[in-house]
Amino acid sequence: MEKLNSPSKYSGFTLIELLVSIGLIMAIAGVSITAFISLTGAYDKADVVTQVNHEGLRVMEQLVRTIRSAEDATSVYSNTGVQLTIPNSDSNLEYASNGNCSTVTIYLSNGKLYKKTSDCDGTSTCSSGDGCELTSSTVTVDSFTANVDESVVDPDKVTIALKLSQSDALSDVHGQATLEFKRIVITRGY
Repeated sequence: MEKLNSPSKYSGFTLIELLVSIGLIMAIAGVSITAFISLTGAYDKADVVTQVNHEGLRVMEQLVRTIRSAEDATSVYSNTGVQLTIPNSDSNLEYASNGNCSTVTIYLSNGKLYKKTSDCDGTSTCSSGDGCELTSSTVTVDSFTANVDESVVDPDKVTIALKLSQSDALSDVHGQATLEFKRIVITRGY
C-alpha cells in the first residue's frame, strides 16, 4: 500500500498552472508594449517640436541680426514684410554678406519666408527671382508680421512675430506642432 505523503510518480505543473502563468506573461507583455508605443510616440512628438523650435530660433536670430544692421526700417506688404536700408560700409557685415546691397526686403510668400536684396554694388545671390528662402523645408510659416513703430524716429523699433508649424510630411506621422516667436528689435539708426 502507498503512503499518501510520498512523492508522486508524476512531477510537473498542472494544466491550470501553465495557463495561469501564460496569461500573466501575456498581460505583462501587453502592458509593456503599450507603454513602449506611447513613449515612442511622445518622443517623436517632442522631436518634431524641437525641430520646429530650432528652426524658429535660427530664423529669428537671422532676422534680428539683419534688422540690427539696418539704419532704417519700413513695413511693407500689409505688415507681412519689412524693407531695410543697410548702410554702405565695408565694416557692416550684413552689407558685405548681402553682396554689397543696400536694400533688403524680408517677406512672407506661400508659407515660406524670403530675403530679397536690391540696390547692389556687387553680385548678390538673393537679388533675382523670389530671393533667398530663409526657412527650411521642414517648417511652414503660418504667419509673419513686421510692425515698425513710427512714433520712434531714429533708431526704428521693429516688432517681428513669426508662427511656424512643421511641414505636411511630418504632420501626418507625428501630429501637429506649432510654435510662435516674437522679438522687438532696434535698428542702428546711423
